[in-house]
Amino acid sequence: MDEWSLAKLEKEDGSYWVIRKNLHPIAKNRSQNEYPICIYLTFHYQAQTQDGFPSTIDNDAFEVIESKIASICDGEHSTFVATVFMPQIKDFIIYTSNPDRLSDLIEPMVRPYKQFKVEFGGNEDPSWNQYGSFV
Repeated sequence: MDEWSLAKLEKEDGSYWVIRKNLHPIAKNRSQNEYPICIYLTFHYQAQTQDGFPSTIDNDAFEVIESKIASICDGEHSTFVATVFMPQIKDFIIYTSNPDRLSDLIEPMVRPYKQFKVEFGGNEDPSWNQYGSFV
């Protein structure tokens, strides 16, 4: 089931974060224990609005990127759990059992987007604490 929540959080500095969370990120025949590593695919962009958000062109690119990430995260080795938009940064949050395989799939996908600085990082999170911290 593809169902997402949406939250807008005002931070202490007056900036806003927009968080989309996949409410059912794990297929019925799977367990969160199968995806113990939390991956952050981070895109740095040039803010085009006063509140630090991207241009329409960059936002359109993010929609295409998100669609591609969703297709890569098929539930077998990884699952797409959230996006976080903050001033000048968009994170795609993925849980995986195989970060090297995920990196190999994502790297050629993001290569055409030269307008963004892209970082791929993560940490072990078998209890899904990061996912649980999202509103």
